[in-house]
Amino acid sequence: KQYDSGYGSGVFAVLLSQNGEVTTSSGLISSGDVENCISKWNPVEDCFLLSGDFVGTLVVDQAQVSSTGGKDLFVAKLSEELTTENLIGLGGVWNDRVLDMNVDASGGVTVSGTFYEQIILGDQVYHSAGLKDSFLVKLNPQDHTVLDSFHWTSPKDDRIDQIASKNPEHLYFGGLGLSGESAEVGLFLSEMGNRSGNPVVTSELPSETWAKLPFEFSLRTAGWVAPGSQFSLSEQNGTAYNWLQPSVNEFGVITISGTAPNEVGQYPVSFLISNSDGESLSVDFLLTILEIDSSPPTILPESFYEIFQFLHFEKSFELFDRDGDSLLIEVDAPSWVKWTWSDDMYLKLSGLAPEGSLGSHPITVAATDSSGLRTSESFKLKVQPRLITAPSSEENYDFDSENWFGHFHLMDSGWCYHLDLGWIYLVPNENGMQLWFWKKGWGWSWTSRDHWSSTDKSGYLYVDQSQDWVYFTTPSNYFSARAYLYDERKWVIYSGGPTQ
Repeated sequence: KQYDSGYGSGVFAVLLSQNGEVTTSSGLISSGDVENCISKWNPVEDCFLLSGDFVGTLVVDQAQVSSTGGKDLFVAKLSEELTTENLIGLGGVWNDRVLDMNVDASGGVTVSGTFYEQIILGDQVYHSAGLKDSFLVKLNPQDHTVLDSFHWTSPKDDRIDQIASKNPEHLYFGGLGLSGESAEVGLFLSEMGNRSGNPVVTSELPSETWAKLPFEFSLRTAGWVAPGSQFSLSEQNGTAYNWLQPSVNEFGVITISGTAPNEVGQYPVSFLISNSDGESLSVDFLLTILEIDSSPPTILPESFYEIFQFLHFEKSFELFDRDGDSLLIEVDAPSWVKWTWSDDMYLKLSGLAPEGSLGSHPITVAATDSSGLRTSESFKLKVQPRLITAPSSEENYDFDSENWFGHFHLMDSGWCYHLDLGWIYLVPNENGMQLWFWKKGWGWSWTSRDHWSSTDKSGYLYVDQSQDWVYFTTPSNYFSARAYLYDERKWVIYSGGPTQ
């Protein structure tokens, strides 16, 4: 993937394999500056968190936020595949800055930062007593709505540089503020909330698995007074089975794995998880081993495949049955996607993405063997526009060298954010040398490779609703773009539409 911030800036996240190879990436692009970023892993939500400061409009996937004044804060929630699940902006009329971010044992997110004059956090409006005040804001782990906030203020500059949680109801925080009788700015350490904890298992306990097959279950815990303490785990009540291996990580997440025994039946499982602060939690459940005569089908697609509109494509991945059983295969995909299964090993998807297919399309492949065992896997097929400067062969198509329309990012929905034109809905012609796009306020506009210069950030647009030509130009990006209306002989701000 390639990201271009134009005259703004951006921040990117990448996932690396054990060999150091990039497996996936995500880019957040802003019309202004993006800086001072902090990243955290949320083990409860299985997601990455990214926070920082930005100016202007920040765009990633289908989400965007705009700053209300100068610098604002953003908090983005990214899945394990780095797709955007949520994006929020926080700020006031002046410059605001993020200082720290903490994830507690229940997955709650707390952010600290500074603000000038005024900031709005949920339903609360805070005003600074000095030049610069600090704040804490706690966010819902699912949708990042504001749950609570706290204002740290004095007549001097204040900062909350570090935050750490004892449990979801308790927080340590420290930084710079007034201290002592001399009323001088100095270091401080404070706390709020309730230290007492009541550890619990927050995940559903496992109940069954298949005989002779590998298994793995994850159990999350919460409510520890000191979730950062070292955890240990031990079996209880004589349930130390040699085919079952429990373990616990630094977040108190228990993993139970192994290969189920041949003997079917019910097996009591009991173990104790404890930490170095003396807290403990007993976990007890009954695991039923079910009889099975064969292994379920195996399906191994990538998480997504990228193809180009109007170009024939073929994508293959492994689909097989370890026992050689016959398979019933079902593919839920767009009508223009065809599939074949060859050599009892590979499923091939092929076809040609037609007009109106830009964006991501979910595909689900399921296989059921003769024993009734079923496996289902879902992934995405992302259709990118095919734009060309000259006729070229399908096999040698290179989007980066052929794209004449400028820098834009295609969202899963099919909408594009173009760095010069803003949000548009793109409909390229099949020949790749001309296109229509829909823009709020302007309706449908047409242009072509001969009428548009991405290098000069300018070009001629034929606007359908006025049945006339418009000259578009911008010195930097969408927010400074202007358009000359030939029929009215005047310049207008492009983002405001033609009627100004």
